[in-house]
Amino acid sequence: MGSEMDSAPGNNRAGFHQPTRAELEHDALAVAPRLLGGILCTRVDGVSVAVRLTEVEAYHGRGTGPVPDPGSHARMGRTERNATMWGAPGHLYVYMSHGIHSCVNVACSPDGVASGVLLRAGEVIEGMDAATARRPTSRAPRDLARGPGRLGKAIGLVSARHNGIDALAGGAERAGALARLWLRDEPLTELASGLPSSPAIIAILVLALVCTALAFVLFFELIAAAGPVRATIITFVNPAVAVVLGIVILSEPITWGVAVGFPLVLLGSFLSTRPTSRALADEAAAESAHA
Repeated sequence: MGSEMDSAPGNNRAGFHQPTRAELEHDALAVAPRLLGGILCTRVDGVSVAVRLTEVEAYHGRGTGPVPDPGSHARMGRTERNATMWGAPGHLYVYMSHGIHSCVNVACSPDGVASGVLLRAGEVIEGMDAATARRPTSRAPRDLARGPGRLGKAIGLVSARHNGIDALAGGAERAGALARLWLRDEPLTELASGLPSSPAIIAILVLALVCTALAFVLFFELIAAAGPVRATIITFVNPAVAVVLGIVILSEPITWGVAVGFPLVLLGSFLSTRPTSRALADEAAAESAHA
């Protein structure tokens, strides 16, 4: 199975090559542009899918990069969870996001130095039927791997099973999966630059002025009307509401974790904000004193 994945002619990889570890032994900021336009192929339980990488995001870990990277999983040092980021380049760091999505990163930099590139989006170019079966809620082929969670789902990699899988030539199978990374012989030279498009700017302004600003105004009004303790229920319920919106608007799947976690969040919110018997007694006493 591995030899077939490594065979360029049979997979129509003209103009591409499989990188060596040395090619990826650089900082994530240098590796990320090289991944754009590249191809990640997976074969999971005998089913193959390939995506052309269209959007990536670079992260570095503790002790690397010109400034600290607060968004990196390796910002605080090496842990059991992020160990792949600190390992040999070319392995895939697959982690669970929000308890739902498996997101895929390519580890880079020398062994012992944390650095990785998140694969944010891709275009399915092989295995369309398999990717669609894994993402049946996608409204169009372009949506199959548009987003890091969707990409992970489309190519079939799961954090608990496939984290650390080797994506370079000759890499071993892990939990029924193989992965192979291909880079363009000629790196892309026309990368996105300059200001965002007008629709993007408008969307950011709407989010900032209408959604965020209005939400804070309403939140402070709620604090004034209901008190700070009862108002904290908003922060508890926020994640649950986000999950519901993801299901309704983005057609995200309902997993067992969501089905169990959602009512637990609501129950916890109720228990943590309901008045205690002592509070009710104090309130009754205060009313009697004013009577």
